[in-house]
Amino acid sequence: SSCPSVVNDGSGFTHMFFCGNPEQTIMVDNIYHVKWQEGQALTEAKSVLQPGVLGSWDDHHTCDPSIVQGDFSMGGERYTYAMFY
Repeated sequence: SSCPSVVNDGSGFTHMFFCGNPEQTIMVDNIYHVKWQEGQALTEAKSVLQPGVLGSWDDHHTCDPSIVQGDFSMGGERYTYAMFY
């Protein structure tokens, strides 16, 4: 993994987001998530963001996630965290 973003959610869990390839020989980055507690992974790495449709600005790579805490709104919903990639 490269350029991970790590967030402690305040309840004892740590979330790590990082980029990787679903198939080792094909370079198409996805963003993966793993949940940790006390230094142990509680979940397997799961792809949570994949490239967009062909022709979109993110149609080949979604990588280098940065998780930022703040007050964000989108589509009428409010969020505590945003991911930029």
